[in-house]
Amino acid sequence: MLNGTEYEIVSAEVVRVDFDGKDKEKLYSITCKLMGAYGSQSPYNIVQARALDANIKNIPIEGEVVILMKGPTAYNSANRTGQEFYYTNPVSIQSSIHHNGIPGVTQINTGQTPKNATARENARDGLTNQVVNRLQVTKTIDAGFPERLDVYPIQPYSGDIIFEGRWGQSIRFGSTVDERRTYPQKPKWKKGLGQTGNPILIISNGTNPKEKPYNEFIIEDPDDDDSAIWMTSGQNLPFKPSSGITPAMVNRNVDLYKTNEFAGNQVLIASDRIIFNARKQEILAFSKEGIGLSAEKGITLDGGQVVEVESQRINLGINAVSPVLLGDRTLDWLSKLCDALIDAMTAITQQTHPTGTGPSGPPINAGVFNVVKGDLQSLRGTLKNLPSDLVFVCENPGGPSAKETKESKQREEKKEGYVKPPGETPSAFERLNTPVGLPQEEKPVINVVTLMTDINNVREEKRKLLEELTGETLSMQSDQPNVETGGTGATGGTGATGGTGATGGTGATGGTGATGGTGGEEIIPGTQIPYISLGLNKELLKQNDDGTFDYTGNVSLKNREVNGQNVNSIPIKFRYVSGNFNCSGIGLTNLENCPKTIGGDFDASENSLKTLQGGPTDVGGTYNVYLNDLTSLSGAPSEIKKDFDAAANPFSSLQGGPTKVGRSYDVSLCSNLKSLAGIPKEIPMNLDIHDCNLNDDTIFDGVEILRVKNMITAHKQASGKILNAEEIKSFTGARYVTVT
Repeated sequence: MLNGTEYEIVSAEVVRVDFDGKDKEKLYSITCKLMGAYGSQSPYNIVQARALDANIKNIPIEGEVVILMKGPTAYNSANRTGQEFYYTNPVSIQSSIHHNGIPGVTQINTGQTPKNATARENARDGLTNQVVNRLQVTKTIDAGFPERLDVYPIQPYSGDIIFEGRWGQSIRFGSTVDERRTYPQKPKWKKGLGQTGNPILIISNGTNPKEKPYNEFIIEDPDDDDSAIWMTSGQNLPFKPSSGITPAMVNRNVDLYKTNEFAGNQVLIASDRIIFNARKQEILAFSKEGIGLSAEKGITLDGGQVVEVESQRINLGINAVSPVLLGDRTLDWLSKLCDALIDAMTAITQQTHPTGTGPSGPPINAGVFNVVKGDLQSLRGTLKNLPSDLVFVCENPGGPSAKETKESKQREEKKEGYVKPPGETPSAFERLNTPVGLPQEEKPVINVVTLMTDINNVREEKRKLLEELTGETLSMQSDQPNVETGGTGATGGTGATGGTGATGGTGATGGTGATGGTGGEEIIPGTQIPYISLGLNKELLKQNDDGTFDYTGNVSLKNREVNGQNVNSIPIKFRYVSGNFNCSGIGLTNLENCPKTIGGDFDASENSLKTLQGGPTDVGGTYNVYLNDLTSLSGAPSEIKKDFDAAANPFSSLQGGPTKVGRSYDVSLCSNLKSLAGIPKEIPMNLDIHDCNLNDDTIFDGVEILRVKNMITAHKQASGKILNAEEIKSFTGARYVTVT
């Protein structure tokens, strides 16, 4: 009694915990049974109690014992203040951090004497700290509480404040331990660069001790705990780095953690996965010495707009010494080189020499140099494809100079790219006729003997190339079949006066002025397209009666220009090409004018084709149409001699495609493809169907039988791996697929 008010402190067994929270004024309340007669309460009365502390709560479980005390209630009368029971933390009867339940303790009948054997047995069964047969009691703790046998208390040290959960998690407010005192479990940390008594804070979740006797002390471990945060003040904290790939760290001395033997003021975060997720703003990392990243497999950086790196020096590789070329300057240099070589070819084709009858005409094989000139012009035109749209570099730290920024802005305004168009710089002839050029008497003299030797060498190489392409034996005259008839140009009679042979450049090679009107570039019959623009050899191109063309050799339309415009269609109507036909990456939207028969490979990949109609019907090699916009395979040849590759297209069916292939079949990355119906019945080599919309239920709908010789790359559900024969049988149920 205190001031006429009765206060009671009693112990009680928890029989129910309120997890519903329906009564908002009695959250976290429990129902319990008193363990004896106290004050006004009879033994075994059922009472309700509320948590004593509203902020820090240790929710008991059924079967645990708590201490109850009476305190003021919110419900009062005019005469007196009302009271109700409040509970404290569970009594640590078993000294267990996991649970301290003694289920059934209130069932002991106090009316019986200790001589009663049943009472003694019941009492003993209720004491769960009796290790022997403790699991054979009839009463159990809370059925919803998953009891574990691998939760152990952590080792306390002098002055520690420790919070421990029921499941192996803890917060330790500790210090550097005085090592003169002996403890059952030695701490993982040592004095390091600090002193005895320096603070340390450890948050550990999920300890994984080796097998130990019941309730033995354990210690936190940064290498073994599921997740942990260690905050040290000078302590030495050894841990095992999960990645040993550190050559760059060591080379740049970003490894002070080793130099200091893992000691110092530091925060160690350890887990199987660590995620930083800034939902609205930045993630920032600042360091006085360095930032080191190491991974056993790989490190990636993804930026939605830009990934920018700045330093006094950027090394790609340890102690790298080879510099990166500056793209715009390199391209400018290459374009000037091409211009100089083009000027040189022009100069060679226009040479004249004094003779006894007057000046000579142009060289008899000027056409060879015109071919080289055309190739150089084509090569110069491809320079604009070299710069990356992704990666940019600066010459010096601190960003581009004012001059570089101005030039870049001007290029963007003019939309000219990084390569200056031809004609912006004076040619060799223009430079020679200006005051800064060489005086007339100092113009370089060309050694005619050396020049003719070089020309004959070029002709011989060309003859050998033609023989390889045609399989026929050619003489020097057959390489230039009409040289002997080009007398006018050869002697220079009309060539010297600018007549037909001289202006057309073909008089020297036996052509006619009528077909040489472009200054040395012969025109494909019936067109305004020079042979050179398409990289075609006049001797290998034959026009048929129906106006179509047959070509003996390889044809490549990639990076070609006609009249200064990129080739984005097939400009002449081919009927037959004996070698390869390459029209990839030029922006094709249809296969109009495509040859019907191709002796080698057909490559129309990386275009915008929606249909294969109009394409070749007979291909002697590989058929490539990957990375287009194909909605159907209709129009493809029924038989492909080698490989068929139609990967990365939006078609949803293989119907209409080839029914026979000589080697491999690839329709991977076709996200609309749900079934293999229409696939060839036998694939001699590889089948690739990874990352399609296939699944076990639909993949073989409409497929009678499928034989694959070497391997099968499975669809997405099988992780895209290569399956062996047994795995294929397991994967497909062995209903359709066989491996021969």
